Amino acid sequence: MEGGYLQYLQQGLEWVLTFFYQLTGNWGLAIVFLTVLFRIVLYPLYLSQMRSLAASKRLQPHLEELQKKYKDNPEELNRRMMQLYQENKVNPFGGCLPALLQLPIIWILFSVLRNFEFEGGFLWIPNLKNPDPFYILPILAAVFTYGQSKMMNTGTETSGSANSMNQVLTWFSPILIGSVSIRFPSGVVIYWTVNSILAMIQQHFVQKQLDAEEKERGAAGNEGDGKKRQNS
Repeated sequence: MEGGYLQYLQQGLEWVLTFFYQLTGNWGLAIVFLTVLFRIVLYPLYLSQMRSLAASKRLQPHLEELQKKYKDNPEELNRRMMQLYQENKVNPFGGCLPALLQLPIIWILFSVLRNFEFEGGFLWIPNLKNPDPFYILPILAAVFTYGQSKMMNTGTETSGSANSMNQVLTWFSPILIGSVSIRFPSGVVIYWTVNSILAMIQQHFVQKQLDAEEKERGAAGNEGDGKKRQNS
């Protein structure tokens, strides 16, 4: 049954890709439009992921205090951490679930683009079903992957070993993407590059929205503290 759902999703993506080709007359533009639609459809999941990460970041200092205080008592530490999450209405797995929900769709879209029989070229690329002979797309894919990783880590900075791992991934991801993009069909690399650019744009506006919400939360908290002092 699951295979049937995935097959329907794959056929749906192929239909949308073909529709955009009929609309634009170019497979490269069709991939760009499909990628834009893809980011729009998954935006609610992305926003939910970023909200959860921001909420977890706010609790990070309190979690570190608990870890120091109960480092010799793992059971009490877990209980206190869950209590902290519940009091602040934060789901510790909230940042992971939206990302996991996106993975099957991303993989199917990748499979569709990798196996699609494209005809014709796009910009400097003579044939979208072959790798970029000038290596321009792999370089762009690596550069924008780095930019996306850098922006993501800046917006969700942590401390300790987690932050060190993020720094490693910031450099490792673009190197990996750039190296594999040399062998991938150009259509796939166009998708990845455009997707990274759109992700950076989304990250910018979402981070501004989260910062504004954080300021409002801080202002509301200060106002509440002021009223308490006046009443006392």
